[in-house]
Amino acid sequence: MGKATVERGSAEEAELARALLVRVAQKAQARDVRGVDEACCVRFLRARSHCARKAEALLADSIEWRSEARPERLRWGDVEREMKTGKMYRTPFRALDGLGTIVMRPRNENTKDHDGQIRNLTYLLENAAASLAREEAAAGRGYPHPQRVEKFRWLIDFQGYSIRNAPPMKTSRETLALLQGKFPERLGQAVLWDPPRLFYAFWRLISPFIDKRTRAKVIFCFPGSGGKSKGDAGSELLQRLYTPEQLAALGLDPSGARLEGSYDHAAYAAWMCAEDALKVTDQPVGPDAEGDVFFDCVGNCLVEGDGSHIGFS
Repeated sequence: MGKATVERGSAEEAELARALLVRVAQKAQARDVRGVDEACCVRFLRARSHCARKAEALLADSIEWRSEARPERLRWGDVEREMKTGKMYRTPFRALDGLGTIVMRPRNENTKDHDGQIRNLTYLLENAAASLAREEAAAGRGYPHPQRVEKFRWLIDFQGYSIRNAPPMKTSRETLALLQGKFPERLGQAVLWDPPRLFYAFWRLISPFIDKRTRAKVIFCFPGSGGKSKGDAGSELLQRLYTPEQLAALGLDPSGARLEGSYDHAAYAAWMCAEDALKVTDQPVGPDAEGDVFFDCVGNCLVEGDGSHIGFS
Protein backbone atom coordinates (compact mmCIF):
# COMPACT_ATOMS: atom_id res chain seq x y z
CA MET A 1 0.00 0.00 0.00
CA GLY A 2 1.37 3.40 -0.93
CA LYS A 3 2.01 6.16 1.55
CA ALA A 4 -1.09 8.16 2.46
CA THR A 5 -1.13 11.73 1.14
CA VAL A 6 -0.77 14.45 3.75
CA GLU A 7 -3.31 17.19 3.17
CA ARG A 8 -2.03 20.76 3.05
CA GLY A 9 -3.15 22.75 6.06
CA SER A 10 -4.06 19.63 8.03
CA ALA A 11 -3.23 18.87 11.65
CA GLU A 12 -0.95 16.08 10.40
CA GLU A 13 1.05 18.54 8.33
CA ALA A 14 1.39 20.90 11.29
CA GLU A 15 2.60 18.01 13.45
CA LEU A 16 5.20 17.05 10.86
CA ALA A 17 6.36 20.67 10.68
CA ARG A 18 6.72 20.97 14.45
CA ALA A 19 8.71 17.75 14.59
CA LEU A 20 10.96 18.95 11.78
CA LEU A 21 11.50 22.27 13.54
CA VAL A 22 12.55 20.51 16.74
CA ARG A 23 15.02 18.26 14.90
CA VAL A 24 16.52 21.19 13.04
CA ALA A 25 16.84 23.24 16.22
CA GLN A 26 18.59 20.38 17.98
CA LYS A 27 21.12 19.84 15.21
CA ALA A 28 21.85 23.42 14.11
CA GLN A 29 24.20 25.88 15.71
CA ALA A 30 22.52 28.96 17.18
CA ARG A 31 23.62 31.14 14.29
CA ASP A 32 22.16 28.71 11.76
CA VAL A 33 18.45 28.84 12.53
CA ARG A 34 17.88 32.36 11.23
CA GLY A 35 14.46 32.53 9.60
CA VAL A 36 13.44 28.96 10.43
CA ASP A 37 9.95 28.63 11.88
CA GLU A 38 7.00 26.29 11.56
CA ALA A 39 5.75 27.94 8.38
CA CYS A 40 9.20 27.53 6.86
CA CYS A 41 9.19 23.84 7.77
CA VAL A 42 5.77 23.44 6.13
CA ARG A 43 7.14 24.83 2.87
CA PHE A 44 10.11 22.47 2.90
CA LEU A 45 7.84 19.52 3.68
CA ARG A 46 5.56 20.41 0.79
CA ALA A 47 8.54 20.76 -1.53
CA ARG A 48 9.40 17.13 -0.75
CA SER A 49 5.83 15.75 -0.79
CA HIS A 50 5.83 15.62 3.03
CA CYS A 51 8.70 13.14 3.19
CA ALA A 52 10.25 14.18 6.53
CA ARG A 53 13.67 12.74 5.73
CA LYS A 54 13.96 14.51 2.38
CA ALA A 55 12.55 17.76 3.78
CA GLU A 56 15.07 17.72 6.63
CA ALA A 57 17.95 17.21 4.18
CA LEU A 58 16.73 20.06 1.99
CA LEU A 59 16.26 22.37 4.96
CA ALA A 60 19.66 21.46 6.40
CA ASP A 61 21.26 22.38 3.09
CA SER A 62 19.37 25.69 3.06
CA ILE A 63 20.43 26.46 6.64
CA GLU A 64 24.06 25.79 5.75
CA TRP A 65 23.77 28.07 2.72
CA ARG A 66 22.21 30.84 4.79
CA SER A 67 24.89 30.63 7.45
CA GLU A 68 27.52 31.15 4.75
CA ALA A 69 25.77 33.47 2.28
CA ARG A 70 23.87 35.53 4.89
CA PRO A 71 21.22 36.74 2.41
CA GLU A 72 19.56 38.86 5.11
CA ARG A 73 22.62 41.11 5.09
CA LEU A 74 22.20 42.10 1.45
CA ARG A 75 21.23 45.72 0.89
CA TRP A 76 20.10 47.80 -2.07
CA GLY A 77 23.58 49.15 -2.57
CA ASP A 78 24.82 45.60 -3.17
CA VAL A 79 22.51 45.08 -6.14
CA GLU A 80 21.56 48.49 -7.54
CA ARG A 81 23.92 48.16 -10.51
CA GLU A 82 21.97 45.08 -11.63
CA MET A 83 18.67 46.92 -11.24
CA LYS A 84 19.40 50.05 -13.27
CA THR A 85 17.30 48.91 -16.24
CA GLY A 86 14.43 47.29 -14.35
CA LYS A 87 15.18 43.84 -15.71
CA MET A 88 13.76 42.22 -12.58
CA TYR A 89 11.64 43.79 -9.86
CA ARG A 90 8.58 43.22 -7.72
CA THR A 91 5.43 45.27 -7.86
CA PRO A 92 3.88 47.14 -4.91
CA PHE A 93 0.44 45.74 -5.77
CA ARG A 94 -1.12 42.28 -5.66
CA ALA A 95 -2.78 40.50 -8.57
CA LEU A 96 -6.54 39.99 -8.41
CA ASP A 97 -6.01 36.49 -6.98
CA GLY A 98 -3.86 37.89 -4.17
CA LEU A 99 -0.45 36.76 -5.38
CA GLY A 100 2.48 39.15 -5.33
CA THR A 101 4.13 39.75 -8.70
CA ILE A 102 7.77 39.61 -9.74
CA VAL A 103 8.47 40.99 -13.22
CA MET A 104 11.38 39.92 -15.42
CA ARG A 105 12.35 41.43 -18.77
CA PRO A 106 15.32 39.64 -20.35
CA ARG A 107 15.60 42.35 -23.02
CA ASN A 108 16.73 44.73 -20.27
CA GLU A 109 19.70 42.60 -19.25
CA ASN A 110 22.55 45.00 -18.55
CA THR A 111 25.41 42.88 -17.18
CA LYS A 112 27.22 39.60 -17.72
CA ASP A 113 28.11 39.30 -14.06
CA HIS A 114 26.95 35.86 -12.91
CA ASP A 115 27.64 36.48 -9.22
CA GLY A 116 25.97 39.89 -9.39
CA GLN A 117 22.87 38.46 -11.04
CA ILE A 118 22.52 35.69 -8.45
CA ARG A 119 23.08 38.20 -5.64
CA ASN A 120 20.34 40.40 -7.12
CA LEU A 121 17.94 37.47 -7.33
CA THR A 122 18.72 36.47 -3.74
CA TYR A 123 18.10 40.02 -2.52
CA LEU A 124 14.80 40.21 -4.39
CA LEU A 125 13.53 36.87 -3.06
CA GLU A 126 14.63 37.56 0.51
CA ASN A 127 13.00 41.00 0.57
CA ALA A 128 9.88 39.87 -1.25
CA ALA A 129 9.26 36.99 1.18
CA ALA A 130 9.77 39.23 4.22
CA SER A 131 7.56 41.99 2.83
CA LEU A 132 4.78 39.57 1.92
CA ALA A 133 4.89 38.06 5.42
CA ARG A 134 4.59 41.49 7.03
CA GLU A 135 1.62 42.36 4.83
CA GLU A 136 -0.13 39.09 5.62
CA ALA A 137 0.47 39.47 9.35
CA ALA A 138 -0.84 43.03 9.26
CA ALA A 139 -3.99 41.74 7.52
CA GLY A 140 -4.51 39.17 10.27
CA ARG A 141 -3.42 36.26 8.08
CA GLY A 142 -0.32 35.11 9.91
CA TYR A 143 0.56 31.43 9.99
CA PRO A 144 -1.42 29.15 10.10
CA HIS A 145 -4.29 31.18 8.61
CA PRO A 146 -5.73 29.13 5.70
CA GLN A 147 -5.85 32.17 3.38
CA ARG A 148 -2.28 33.22 4.08
CA VAL A 149 -0.42 34.10 0.87
CA GLU A 150 3.22 33.05 0.65
CA LYS A 151 3.74 32.80 -3.09
CA PHE A 152 4.47 35.05 -6.05
CA ARG A 153 3.63 35.05 -9.69
CA TRP A 154 6.65 35.44 -11.95
CA LEU A 155 5.66 37.43 -15.00
CA ILE A 156 8.40 37.05 -17.61
CA ASP A 157 8.01 39.40 -20.56
CA PHE A 158 9.85 37.84 -23.50
CA GLN A 159 9.19 40.61 -25.99
CA GLY A 160 12.55 41.62 -27.38
CA TYR A 161 14.19 38.39 -26.24
CA SER A 162 17.23 37.30 -28.24
CA ILE A 163 20.29 35.12 -27.90
CA ARG A 164 22.21 38.24 -26.82
CA ASN A 165 20.19 38.68 -23.65
CA ALA A 166 19.62 35.00 -22.87
CA PRO A 167 21.24 34.03 -19.55
CA PRO A 168 24.13 31.55 -19.56
CA MET A 169 23.23 27.97 -18.62
CA LYS A 170 25.25 28.33 -15.40
CA THR A 171 23.12 31.28 -14.28
CA SER A 172 19.88 29.56 -15.25
CA ARG A 173 20.77 26.44 -13.31
CA GLU A 174 21.77 28.38 -10.21
CA THR A 175 18.57 30.41 -10.46
CA LEU A 176 16.57 27.17 -10.44
CA ALA A 177 18.64 25.85 -7.53
CA LEU A 178 17.84 28.97 -5.51
CA LEU A 179 14.12 28.81 -6.24
CA GLN A 180 13.76 25.08 -5.63
CA GLY A 181 16.24 24.54 -2.81
CA LYS A 182 16.55 27.81 -0.87
CA PHE A 183 13.13 29.40 -1.45
CA PRO A 184 10.84 26.40 -2.03
CA GLU A 185 7.09 26.81 -2.36
CA ARG A 186 7.41 30.50 -3.17
CA LEU A 187 6.42 30.12 -6.82
CA GLY A 188 2.68 30.35 -7.30
CA GLN A 189 2.78 30.58 -11.08
CA ALA A 190 5.17 31.55 -13.85
CA VAL A 191 3.57 33.32 -16.82
CA LEU A 192 5.83 33.47 -19.87
CA TRP A 193 4.49 36.33 -21.97
CA ASP A 194 4.95 36.16 -25.74
CA PRO A 195 8.08 33.95 -25.83
CA PRO A 196 9.68 33.65 -29.29
CA ARG A 197 10.39 30.35 -31.01
CA LEU A 198 14.02 30.71 -29.92
CA PHE A 199 13.00 30.35 -26.29
CA TYR A 200 11.46 26.93 -26.86
CA ALA A 201 14.94 25.56 -27.60
CA PHE A 202 16.23 27.12 -24.39
CA TRP A 203 13.24 25.72 -22.48
CA ARG A 204 14.06 22.21 -23.67
CA LEU A 205 17.57 22.64 -22.27
CA ILE A 206 16.57 23.79 -18.81
CA SER A 207 13.28 21.94 -18.24
CA PRO A 208 15.00 18.65 -17.23
CA PHE A 209 16.43 20.52 -14.23
CA ILE A 210 12.96 21.68 -13.11
CA ASP A 211 10.91 19.37 -10.90
CA LYS A 212 7.54 18.18 -12.15
CA ARG A 213 5.52 20.26 -9.68
CA THR A 214 7.31 23.46 -10.72
CA ARG A 215 6.97 22.72 -14.43
CA ALA A 216 3.21 22.40 -13.96
CA LYS A 217 3.11 26.02 -12.76
CA VAL A 218 4.67 27.37 -15.96
CA ILE A 219 2.22 28.83 -18.48
CA PHE A 220 3.12 30.04 -21.97
CA CYS A 221 0.91 33.02 -22.70
CA PHE A 222 0.49 34.78 -26.05
CA PRO A 223 -1.33 37.86 -27.36
CA GLY A 224 -4.74 37.20 -28.82
CA SER A 225 -7.01 34.24 -28.27
CA GLY A 226 -4.58 31.37 -27.85
CA GLY A 227 -1.10 29.97 -27.88
CA LYS A 228 1.03 28.01 -30.25
CA SER A 229 0.45 24.57 -28.76
CA LYS A 230 -1.94 22.69 -26.49
CA GLY A 231 -1.93 24.11 -22.98
CA ASP A 232 -0.81 27.60 -23.99
CA ALA A 233 -2.92 30.55 -22.86
CA GLY A 234 -4.16 33.66 -24.60
CA SER A 235 -4.14 37.23 -23.36
CA GLU A 236 -7.45 36.70 -21.55
CA LEU A 237 -5.37 35.08 -18.80
CA LEU A 238 -3.67 38.39 -18.04
CA GLN A 239 -7.01 40.18 -18.07
CA ARG A 240 -8.34 37.75 -15.46
CA LEU A 241 -5.30 38.26 -13.24
CA TYR A 242 -4.79 42.03 -13.41
CA THR A 243 -6.88 45.17 -13.76
CA PRO A 244 -6.33 47.36 -16.86
CA GLU A 245 -4.48 49.85 -14.65
CA GLN A 246 -2.20 47.13 -13.32
CA LEU A 247 -1.48 45.82 -16.81
CA ALA A 248 -0.54 49.33 -17.89
CA ALA A 249 1.79 49.64 -14.89
CA LEU A 250 3.30 46.27 -15.79
CA GLY A 251 3.85 47.40 -19.35
CA LEU A 252 1.74 44.61 -20.82
CA ASP A 253 -0.75 45.10 -23.62
CA PRO A 254 -3.04 42.10 -24.26
CA SER A 255 -2.96 42.95 -27.97
CA GLY A 256 0.78 42.31 -28.04
CA ALA A 257 1.92 45.90 -28.50
CA ARG A 258 5.29 46.39 -26.88
CA LEU A 259 5.27 48.74 -23.89
CA GLU A 260 8.05 49.65 -21.53
CA GLY A 261 6.00 49.71 -18.33
CA SER A 262 6.35 52.17 -15.51
CA TYR A 263 9.53 51.02 -13.79
CA ASP A 264 10.90 54.11 -12.03
CA HIS A 265 14.39 53.36 -10.80
CA ALA A 266 14.57 56.26 -8.34
CA ALA A 267 11.20 55.39 -6.81
CA TYR A 268 12.06 51.69 -6.64
CA ALA A 269 15.41 52.49 -5.01
CA ALA A 270 13.65 54.57 -2.35
CA TRP A 271 11.21 51.72 -1.69
CA MET A 272 14.00 49.15 -1.34
CA CYS A 273 16.00 51.41 0.98
CA ALA A 274 12.91 51.79 3.14
CA GLU A 275 12.55 48.01 3.21
CA ASP A 276 16.22 47.64 4.11
CA ALA A 277 15.70 49.97 7.05
CA LEU A 278 13.31 47.42 8.55
CA LYS A 279 16.01 44.78 8.75
CA VAL A 280 17.88 44.00 11.94
CA THR A 281 20.73 41.57 11.46
CA ASP A 282 22.49 41.80 14.82
CA GLN A 283 19.49 40.44 16.74
CA PRO A 284 20.26 37.30 18.79
CA VAL A 285 19.39 34.27 16.71
CA GLY A 286 18.76 30.80 18.05
CA PRO A 287 17.98 29.31 21.46
CA ASP A 288 18.12 31.49 24.54
CA ALA A 289 19.66 30.45 27.86
CA GLU A 290 16.79 28.02 28.45
CA GLY A 291 17.09 26.68 24.92
CA ASP A 292 13.48 27.23 23.91
CA VAL A 293 13.19 30.63 22.23
CA PHE A 294 14.12 31.46 18.64
CA PHE A 295 14.18 34.78 16.81
CA ASP A 296 14.09 35.64 13.15
CA CYS A 297 16.20 38.27 11.40
CA VAL A 298 13.88 41.13 12.37
CA GLY A 299 13.59 40.11 15.98
CA ASN A 300 10.18 38.43 15.91
CA CYS A 301 9.71 35.54 18.31
CA LEU A 302 9.38 32.36 16.27
CA VAL A 303 9.28 29.41 18.63
CA GLU A 304 8.67 29.48 22.33
CA GLY A 305 8.09 26.61 24.71
CA ASP A 306 5.40 24.51 23.07
CA GLY A 307 6.40 25.54 19.54
CA SER A 308 3.79 28.24 18.93
CA HIS A 309 5.16 30.86 16.56
CA ILE A 310 4.84 34.44 15.58
CA GLY A 311 6.72 36.01 12.67
CA PHE A 312 7.92 34.98 9.26
CA SER A 313 10.39 32.65 7.64
